[in-house]
Amino acid sequence: MLGTVIEDFCTHYLKLPMPNLTTAQRQLRSVRFANQFGCGVGIVIGCIIGMFPLLFLDPNKNQKLKRDAALQKIFRDIMSEARTLIGAQSANMFLLVDKVPDKDGTAPVPNPDGRFLYVKYLDSDSGEVSHRSFKFGKGIVSRSALTGQTWNIKDVETEPDFSPEMQKDKVKNLVCVPVLNSEGKTFAVIRAYNKIEEGTLGSPTTKKRDSKEIQRQGFTANDVQVLQALASHISVSLQHMYQEREADESIGVKETIRILKEHGLAGIAEEKPTPFSRRQSLFPEEEGGEKLMI
Repeated sequence: MLGTVIEDFCTHYLKLPMPNLTTAQRQLRSVRFANQFGCGVGIVIGCIIGMFPLLFLDPNKNQKLKRDAALQKIFRDIMSEARTLIGAQSANMFLLVDKVPDKDGTAPVPNPDGRFLYVKYLDSDSGEVSHRSFKFGKGIVSRSALTGQTWNIKDVETEPDFSPEMQKDKVKNLVCVPVLNSEGKTFAVIRAYNKIEEGTLGSPTTKKRDSKEIQRQGFTANDVQVLQALASHISVSLQHMYQEREADESIGVKETIRILKEHGLAGIAEEKPTPFSRRQSLFPEEEGGEKLMI
């Protein structure tokens, strides 16, 4: 595109002499070699300059975007599909992370040794998906993560580690299921609260209950088994995503939920709620410390 601009620049501004060659001289091997060598040097220099932008490109950006999109899909499936599956008012997934994410809402990388809990939830006022971060170490979610156990709380008022001011809704009962990695460490927790209906995966052997009885008895053993099945699948999905391997997209979380809806959980016996005494706090209040619970 530049044509003879470079030659003219060298002649007029750099005062380089213009070679006055005859036709015979231009056919000499040395002249042709000098011409080709000069063109080659120019192309190499131009390519090197053109490749400088590669220094500022993130080669893993595309993979990060894929992982973030897959993680957002898991968050959405838990908030919508899993909630209706067990008849809960709300269901969320908490990730253990190293640091509080940026304001743009980009999901961070889960870490079993993380110091924060990252969650996405559906705002009941605006209807939009929001995200929050909490300091890890107190609350029922933290208890489930620390112990690696499932906690089905029939009445949160009997729990010293529960803090009602951490959510907008009034919570009566809740269930927390840890998501374990291959080493048996918790790096996420599924939480659902307020059992309000039977759900789309109710046990066929259970007689119909009215809404008041459902809310009073809370989550059943069948509900816990459903969340544990989802937790196992989410564990595999997350580990595939963050081990630089292509995740198996043939069966996603939503597809797993569809299978559960169609085939149910055969062989699971419905357990009656068992009374329990008031537990001692797993996180005793430190003097002068900040009480932050979930």
